[in-house]
Amino acid sequence: MVWRLPFLRKTLNSLQLSSRSTPTLRSRNNDARHKGEAAKDLARKRLDQADAFSESRKLDISQQLG
Repeated sequence: MVWRLPFLRKTLNSLQLSSRSTPTLRSRNNDARHKGEAAKDLARKRLDQADAFSESRKLDISQQLG
């Protein structure tokens, strides 16, 4: 049993370190997720604007042609 103590101590130390860094990793993941969602929203908005512009151009051309 004595020979396991160093391994147990290393395991406990690594668990302690990982539990300290976990909230930081979670906040980074949340930030990345929010940035990704914002980028998707911006892309959708730009696509909608491009569609609206192309539709207005189609109407202008069809009105010009009569």
